[in-house]
Parts: sequence; C-alpha cells; structure tokens
Amino acid sequence: MKDFTAKWTRFRITLIFGVFVLVWMAIVWRAFELTVLEGEHLAGLAEQESHHVIKLNPVRGEIFDRNGEKLAVSLEADSVFAEPVKIEKPGAAAARLAGVLSLDRRTLAGRLVSKKEFAWIKRQVGPEEVDRVRALNLKGVSFLKESRRFYPNKELAAHVLGFVGVDPRGLEGVELAFDKYLRGG
Repeated sequence: MKDFTAKWTRFRITLIFGVFVLVWMAIVWRAFELTVLEGEHLAGLAEQESHHVIKLNPVRGEIFDRNGEKLAVSLEADSVFAEPVKIEKPGAAAARLAGVLSLDRRTLAGRLVSKKEFAWIKRQVGPEEVDRVRALNLKGVSFLKESRRFYPNKELAAHVLGFVGVDPRGLEGVELAFDKYLRGG
C-alpha cells in the first residue's frame, strides 16, 4: 500500500509540474509572438493611439475703445465633431445629424464614412442645436469648446474693426492688422 501511495504522489507531482511547464511555455510563446512576430504592427498602433493631437486655439483678445468700452469680445461656443472610425452606422448617423443641424446629408455621410479619426460636422453651433445633437446620443459624435467673436455694438465701427474667420484669424480691419497680438499663443 505504501508503494502505491508513493507512486500516486509522484504521479501527481509530475502531473502538476508538467501543467506548470506547459503554462510557462504558453506564456513565453505569447510573449515571443507579441514582441517579435507582431511587435512592429503593435508599435504602430500604439503610436497612433498615443499621439492623437487636436490643436486648440487660445481665446482671442478683446478690443476696447478709448473709454474702455468693449468693441469686440470672444465668447465660448460648442462645435460638433465626429470620430468616423467609432461610428457604427455612418449613413443613419448622417441622416439624423443632417436633420438636426440643417446640413446636407450626402456631404455629411461622406465625412462620416472616411477612415479618419477626426472630422468637423459643424462649428460654433447654438445651444439649441447642441441640445438636439446630445439628444441623439450618437457614439463617436462629440463637442469641442471654441471661441466665437462677438461685437456688442453690432455695426458700430464695423468697417474699422473688420472681422474674424472661424479659425479664428483676423480677416479685415483692426482684427487683421493686430492679428498677431489678438490671437495670442
């Protein structure tokens, strides 16, 4: 009986040792596969994921008259953007967004079908449009705060002040002449 117990114990120890060796070999093989066989591909994927840069513009400076009254100020506005690679049904998403944002469905669908990681949908939208887009709850569609130029006195000195594009760079007048200083950054 002692001989049987000793053999059974030795068999169990050998079996457990064999299982540990097999598990260890599987781990070593997987490490080899990930580092040597798929290493270049995985390094490229990691590079793409870790270096996704979206350049944000600083808030544009204000313009005052000689009495300290504001002639031009920047307000915060939401812009809608998409990450096309995350959108599951681009056609359906384009149709829903086009209706809410008053955009051309085909043009929008073309932006959402691409394999890019970033695409503008509509910039500097109003609060009502933001609420309607949020209500759609679409995966891959998000918002980004941007600066929008506002002129409190409407047309007063408009020909002198000029105006700013959506990017926000001065395009005419004082806005263009002093763009370097007003743009900041």
